[in-house]
Amino acid sequence: IVLSKSLVIGKGTNIKITSDGTKSITGTLTGSNYALIDVNVDSTLEIENVTINAGATADVLLRAFYISRNGHLILGEGTVVTGANTTSNGGAIYLKNSKLTVDGATISGNVTTKNGGAIHCEGVESKVVLKSGKIENNTSGTSNSGILMWEGVLDVYNTMEWANNLNSATGKNGDSLGFGSDVTFNMY
Repeated sequence: IVLSKSLVIGKGTNIKITSDGTKSITGTLTGSNYALIDVNVDSTLEIENVTINAGATADVLLRAFYISRNGHLILGEGTVVTGANTTSNGGAIYLKNSKLTVDGATISGNVTTKNGGAIHCEGVESKVVLKSGKIENNTSGTSNSGILMWEGVLDVYNTMEWANNLNSATGKNGDSLGFGSDVTFNMY
């Protein structure tokens, strides 16, 4: 599927997208748009075995997902999120007062000039659950090349893998997780 405009899922909608692992969703958006896919207002989007390629370029700055207003994004087995490039927080995923579940997905190859190359989370009502999968090869310009949890709850299971997330400001790997002012961090 090739999107020429942002896909908006809202107003209590629940959608599940699955494939045999050979399908993808990408964008041909022009200009600098907010996100390829926007999940908001009490809606849930579940994705399995699909590659989400934001399709960002030097001229088109775009993240893969923007989740807000009690939206819920579930990235399931075999899902890959890649190709995001933005000059604001949250290279691949920006989450505000909503929920993100990663259960078997890979978030890789995303870039931001600010914080959270893979994920930026804010809002005390937010929750990120990292059950299994990989967060790797993401880049941030300032800090926290993997995830910046500014506010909310972060649940991390020992089946998550982290690798080669780069802070381009320092040139160092390993800056994978950072915390802000109001975070509950649970390890399982």
